Amino acid sequence: FFDLYEMAARHLKGCFPNLKIGGPALAGNEEWAEDFLCAMQARNVPMDFFSWHIYCVEPEPMVQKAYRMRALMEKYGYGHAESILNEWNYVKGWDGETALYSHKVQKNLKGSSFIAGTMCANQYAPVEMLMYYDARPGGMTGLWETDNPHNLLKGYWPFRMFNTLYRLGTAVEAECDCGEIYVCAAKNNTERAVLLTHFADTDEGDAKEIALSLTGCGNVKVKIETLDDSHDMSATREEIFTGDDPVLYLTLPLFTTLLVTITDNH
Repeated sequence: FFDLYEMAARHLKGCFPNLKIGGPALAGNEEWAEDFLCAMQARNVPMDFFSWHIYCVEPEPMVQKAYRMRALMEKYGYGHAESILNEWNYVKGWDGETALYSHKVQKNLKGSSFIAGTMCANQYAPVEMLMYYDARPGGMTGLWETDNPHNLLKGYWPFRMFNTLYRLGTAVEAECDCGEIYVCAAKNNTERAVLLTHFADTDEGDAKEIALSLTGCGNVKVKIETLDDSHDMSATREEIFTGDDPVLYLTLPLFTTLLVTITDNH
């Protein structure tokens, strides 16, 4: 494989110098990944991105692997390259009852919270892209029904919610002191948005009471859109806040995802 990769990378980069060339879509063997990067460095093979994937039941292993992959890339001279998580989804197991459970989760509200939590957690990790597996109407998609793809599933909506943050253009720091709450945020000159979800790899759990500090926002209008069993990114609350340090109090049941948009109120 090393010889084939070297030949393909050199040929493609020579023919298309402006294209990003990379790989190898690492499945799981990190010792092999180190051997591969070491060999590519020794052969001076160009690489614009290093791709890898992981299936798990919580976002934390993804973040931990992102740091390990970035460390390997730095170690072998590919620190300039993009780190791309090119396959991820909720998987508890690949056989029998665990496989059936995994497919069920991928298509329900728990799966949508896992998607939101993964995007929030990796927004601040050393990874440039996340490729959810997958968006085709099939067994592992949580976006739409397999036989009726015009019918949206719960997993579609976290992508719509995150797109609100993406369009604002600038990521901002967001922190939470509760391990089951995942959060990320973004802003432009007049708007801010916060994405929150309550995820844990369980089937039952108590709601979390959240105090969302809006320090420095001033006089603002807050709108909350909810994703839960009864709502598909539906507006469920609007409120005006004044003062320098407003606090928004929220109740976040297990697997519920919220998009909080904050706009200047003039």
